[in-house]
This record gives sequence, C-alpha cells and structure tokens, in this order.
Amino acid sequence: MDILNEIERFCDLAYSCDAEKDYQGAINNFTKAIELDSEYGTLYSCRAHAKEKLEDYLGVIEDTTKAIDLHKEEYFYLKSDLYFKRSNAKKKLGDNKGYLEDLAKEKESKTIEDAKKFNNLADSFHEKKDYKSAIENYTKSIYINTNDPLLYLSYLYRGQSKFELKDYLGALNDYSKAIELEPDDDFIYQSIGDVYSAMKDYKKAIQAFTTCLEKDSIFPQTIYLQRADAKRELNDYEGVIEDLTNAIKSVDEDEYILKTGLFEQRGKAREKLGDIKGSIDDFKKEKENSEKSTKKDFSDLIKEFQECEASEYKDIDAYKEVFKDAQSLLENSTNLSDKQRIELHIMKGNIQDDVRGNFDGAIKEYKKAIKIDSEDWTIWYNLGVCYGRKGEADLAISIYKKVIKLNPESGASYYNRAVQYLTKNEFDQACKDFHNAQKLGIDQASIAIEKYCEPENLSAEELNL
Repeated sequence: MDILNEIERFCDLAYSCDAEKDYQGAINNFTKAIELDSEYGTLYSCRAHAKEKLEDYLGVIEDTTKAIDLHKEEYFYLKSDLYFKRSNAKKKLGDNKGYLEDLAKEKESKTIEDAKKFNNLADSFHEKKDYKSAIENYTKSIYINTNDPLLYLSYLYRGQSKFELKDYLGALNDYSKAIELEPDDDFIYQSIGDVYSAMKDYKKAIQAFTTCLEKDSIFPQTIYLQRADAKRELNDYEGVIEDLTNAIKSVDEDEYILKTGLFEQRGKAREKLGDIKGSIDDFKKEKENSEKSTKKDFSDLIKEFQECEASEYKDIDAYKEVFKDAQSLLENSTNLSDKQRIELHIMKGNIQDDVRGNFDGAIKEYKKAIKIDSEDWTIWYNLGVCYGRKGEADLAISIYKKVIKLNPESGASYYNRAVQYLTKNEFDQACKDFHNAQKLGIDQASIAIEKYCEPENLSAEELNL
C-alpha cells in the first residue's frame, strides 16, 4: 500500500465532507490519515478546523497545539493562524489568560520577513496607483512588525499613498510617526513640505523644506527649487532668487537641462523685482545652457548608438531605447544643427534597416535627411543600400549613380551597384563596376572578378564609366 496515496485519499474524503458540512465525517477521515502519519502537522490543523465547526474547543486546543509543535520554525505564518485559532478556543472555554497569551504569540510569529512581504505588495500597489490597497498592506506591515528598525519607512510610504489620495491630514500623521522613529531622514521633511504646499500652507511648507536642507539633503537643488516655489506663492521674490541661486550653485557643471530651467525662473523673478539687467543676463544663460544640453544629449546618444553597434550581439531593447531618444531629440530640440539632424535620421534609418528589417521605415528616414542636405552622398549611399536589401535593384542602381556622381571615389558604391547588376544578370555592367571598385581599394571586388568576369575581354575604355 502506498501510504502517501492513502493519506491523500483520506484527505480528499475529508475535504468533501467538509464541503458538505459533514464535519464529523471530515474528522473521521483526517483521523485515519493521522494514523498513517502522525508527524504531519497540517493534518492536525485541518482536523482542528472541523472540530471548531462542531464547537469541540478542547479538541481544537489539542490539535492546534500538536500542529504548532510539529510545524518548523520557518512556517511562521501557519503558526500565526494556529495561535489565533487556539486563542479563540481558549476564549470560548473561559481561559482569558490563555487567550491573551496566544494572541501575543500570534503577533510574535509574524516576523520581519512577513512584514517585508506586505511591504513589497504595498509597493507594487503604489506603483500601479492602487493607493487604497497600498495603504492596507502598509498597515498590515506596521501592525505585525512593531520592532523593525526600518518601521519608519512603512509610515513614510503609507503617508505618500495617503498624500496621493489627498488625505493630507492622514499623510501628516504618518510622517509625524516616521519622524518619531527616524528624526534625521531628510526625505520625511521634504514629504511634509509637499503636503503643506498642496494644502497651500506655504509658510509651513517653507519651514519643512528648510529643515530638510538642515538635515543635509542628498538633492539640495530640488529642495531649493521647491522652497523657491513656495516663496513665489507668497510673492517673496528676493527669497526666490536666493533659493534659485543656491540651487544653481549646487548643480553639477554639466547639468545643462536643469540649469536651463533654473536660470529661466530666476530671470522671471528678477523681472518681477524690476532688475531688467539681471533678468536679461539670466535669460542669456538659459539659452546658453539649452544649447549645451542639446549638444550633450546628442553626443550621449551617439555614444549609446556606437556601443550598440560595437556589441557582439544585437540588444534589441537597447536599440529601441536609442531610436526613441533620437525621435524625442528631433521632436523637442530647437537647437540641433542640420548636421545633427541628418545624423539622427540616418541613425534611425539604420536601426529600422539593420535591426528591425523595416526597409520602408528606413527609407523614410533617409529621405528626411536628404531633404535637409541633398548633396550629402553618405545619405544617398544608405538609401541605395536599403533599396538593394529590399530587392528593388533598379532603384538601387539609380541611387548609386547619384552617389558616384557626388563622390567618384566611393569604391563601395561601385561594388554595391555591381551586385545589383548581377541580380539582373547584367554581367558586363557588373564587371565594369567590380573593376572600378577594385581600383578604388575594395578587396571583395577581386573575388567577384575571379568568379564572374573575364578581365582579358575588357578594354581600358570599357573599365571607365
């Protein structure tokens, strides 16, 4: 007899009885299963449930105690339920002391790991903007893990969820509890400042942001900016200028995008105070940093694309990100030069062609680049390659003629045109182009000549176009 199969059979019978509210039948079958394996703690847990339904509270206490003893330490969550079930049974029997002791053990059994599970779940809900569920799970974490040294984070994050639901008083209450547990966390004070700003209590917001700065904020420029916003609401433009000046000083030299916004805001504040010269100076710096940010974004993007190209394998996601960033830069930047725009369109075209196999999309990008500069032979060359890969030999040949006209030294264009002639079985034209490609240093041309051409039959005149 297979004992495991027999145990499973008795359990199935027991569950069926339980479903039909035949609790004595369930008890009988669980008992038979226990006789086969008396060290299987779950069987006692299940039998205790059935006994509870029949109000056999002594039996419940007996079975839950046995299950608790058999369950390993790591099964803290199961043991928590067992302590709770046993506490209820003791209460029913008038054992108030035992009832309270088991409730305490139930709480103790819920460890830090359990709290982490609730926290992780809460974080997930918060990201999905299901703030009510996030609050519910942060609350569970707080309840079961009062001794956790990082408990203040649960209060902080629960406060943020309440803030998103516009429960500003609830958020402030949680932030206060977080401060009691961790008074030196600058982010709590920033969060308090956010609440008061939303409540339009700008004086208290300023106080909170000031305290945040005193706690050595990791991102002081952000706090200066937030405090400047609050001061602006109170028409304290001198204070606005002071905070924006400090923000500018705290920003890294190459943070051009952030500095662009800061100079713009300071310029407007100086304008409000009648400081026209200072305002004009700030607007000039705004423009300078805007231009620098464009250059930086462009160079960073080129570097990312080159890294993708240098990789041993094609990281599709990385290429997609580059494509998206190139599109964003083309759409949103007013400071790009024509040369930069051409490079971005070629980059997008190459990604469409090489990575996605989207020849029509690539052709579209190359044509956009040609509109900017129709005399740039490299753009025409890319267009020719794309038409060739698409299988449109006549168009490819026509475009390579354009390329060769713009750059007679383009040996690759002769070679590629020759390949297109081969697809049309025009061997004479192909061989002429292969020989010209060979003269211009294209090594592959020599191999093609050996395979497809008879050099002795070609005159010197025939080798020149």
